Amino acid sequence: MHVINFNNPDQKTAADFHHFFNDELGKILWCELIVREMMPFLIKHCQSEELIRMLSIFFLDTERQIAQLEEVFSLLELELEEKECDIMKGMIDSIWLVSCSTRSKVRDAAILMIVQRIIGHQVISYRTLSVYLRRMKKPKAVYIVEETLSEKKNADTKFHNLSIYVNYAAMFSDSYKEGIVKAEN
Repeated sequence: MHVINFNNPDQKTAADFHHFFNDELGKILWCELIVREMMPFLIKHCQSEELIRMLSIFFLDTERQIAQLEEVFSLLELELEEKECDIMKGMIDSIWLVSCSTRSKVRDAAILMIVQRIIGHQVISYRTLSVYLRRMKKPKAVYIVEETLSEKKNADTKFHNLSIYVNYAAMFSDSYKEGIVKAEN
C-alpha cells in the first residue's frame, strides 16, 4: 500500500483526484441502479406502444450496463459503493411529478423528455469516466466504459427520433388542448 504524504502538493492532488474519481464512479453506479428501479414504473405509465417497447429495451440494456460497471469497479480493485447523485435525484423527482400531474399522450411526451435528460447526463458521465480511465492507463476499463457510452448515445438518438412523433401526438391530444384552453381563461 502506498502512503500519501499530504505535505507534498502533488501527492495531495493525487489523493484529491482519487477521492473525486471514486465519488463520481459511485454516482454513475447509483444512477444506473435508480434507472433500473424506475423503469417498470415508467413503462406502466406510458400509453405509446413504441415508447413502452423502447423503455423495455432500455431497461434490459441498463441491466447489462450495471454488470459492466461492476466489472469496472473490479478491474480498478474498488469496493462497489454507490453515491447518491443530486442531479439524477432531481430528474427522478420530476418523473414522479409528471406521472401524477399529466395524462395520456402528454405524459408520454413528458416522460420521454425526462428520459432523454437522464441519458444526456449518463453520456456526459461515461464520456468523462472514459477520459479519466485513459489517463489512468486502464485499457480494459476504458473499453467497457466506451462500449456503454456508445450504447447510451445510440439510445439517445433512438429516443430523440421517437420524440418527434410522441411530441406531435401530445400537441394534438385532448389533454394538451384542455391545458391551452385553461391557460387562456
